[in-house]
Amino acid sequence: ELGIEPECTAVWEGQTTAARQAAEANGAVFVSFYDVLNGPDHDEDARLKGYVWEDGMHANDAGQRVAAEALAAVGFELNERPG
Repeated sequence: ELGIEPECTAVWEGQTTAARQAAEANGAVFVSFYDVLNGPDHDEDARLKGYVWEDGMHANDAGQRVAAEALAAVGFELNERPG
């Protein structure tokens, strides 16, 4: 919306790549919420998919649900109920 979509996408992709590489280098499983919410090619609008609150930034219940499903798909299990 501000005319910097290519730059913004490049930053998000760079951060995601760095986090993925760090996780893999240390034997951790990585789930990209960027991929989950914006599609594997990062060309889907999470807001239009109904995953973001009206603030345009934070995942709503539907976005949280798909994020949790992505974590469950790689074997993550909650071992303690959050307080």
